[in-house]
Amino acid sequence: MDYSFGNWVKRRRKALDLTQQGLAQLVGCSVATIVKIESDVRRPSRQMAELLARQLDIPADQIPLFLKTARQEKSTAALDAIPPLSTPEPAPAPGPNPGNLPVSPTPLIGREHEIRVITKQLLELPCRLLTLTGPGGIGKTRLAIEVGRQLESHFTDGVYFISLAGIGMTESIIPAIADTLGLTFSRPAAPIAQIAAHLRNKRILFVLDNMEHLLEGGSLLSEILQQTQNVKMLLTSREQLRLQWEWLFEVQGLPIPETVDSNLESNSAITLFVQRARQISQNFSLEKEDVAALVRICKLVDGLPLAIELAAS
Repeated sequence: MDYSFGNWVKRRRKALDLTQQGLAQLVGCSVATIVKIESDVRRPSRQMAELLARQLDIPADQIPLFLKTARQEKSTAALDAIPPLSTPEPAPAPGPNPGNLPVSPTPLIGREHEIRVITKQLLELPCRLLTLTGPGGIGKTRLAIEVGRQLESHFTDGVYFISLAGIGMTESIIPAIADTLGLTFSRPAAPIAQIAAHLRNKRILFVLDNMEHLLEGGSLLSEILQQTQNVKMLLTSREQLRLQWEWLFEVQGLPIPETVDSNLESNSAITLFVQRARQISQNFSLEKEDVAALVRICKLVDGLPLAIELAAS
């Protein structure tokens, strides 16, 4: 071998498709430190060498050799014993999706067009973060969950639902993601760097619900996206986050019948009202003389699903 320890680290980093900044964030140090290590100006401490070994995918039985070489206790030539990165093996047959999407108590009424448009958008390569906007009660959460369910087969490492309604500080977003993934943090690397390291090679969709009171936390989500390749996010919020990553979809109310003579059986707003009314009273039936009043109710609430359900009750 005709290269130094720093050169070896640099080659290994590039083989993993990591930038110096990316490796620095994963290890929890400055970019300048990585630059000095790769140029042989500085040798890593034992603790940093252990972190480097983990992020450079050194096999467990070769880590002691790597650490001794890093600390100059062995010649750099000893690194020849560490096998090069192998070509990834074919993915195993898909098993149960590891996500945590909640089960809704009632089926989603309508929204077929919205589901088609949103799923198609999320499957496009440039779209990494899509925000569903709209007023409260418009049905953003139910729509996001259903989209996530439709995409479970595309995100083989899971579709994860995270409710942010009870979170009061932006600093709590990262711990909430970690809790959902079952991760525990360890020093010295920053928590967000540890999450990014965990997600680096995973295909995951996060459904983050009720983001409107944590808009400043959008920068944290941007950092995760910047450090990963196959992670995508579907957000619900009354307001857009105004991020460079952000794509937008405005959720509208359910379609409203134009007249009482319209095909009411296929109208989702009417169907939702009738279904909820029957949940409360099994004897409920839509009589001909009620149709005009029901169409008027749907128009007055602009097809807002929550308002329709409350009116039905």
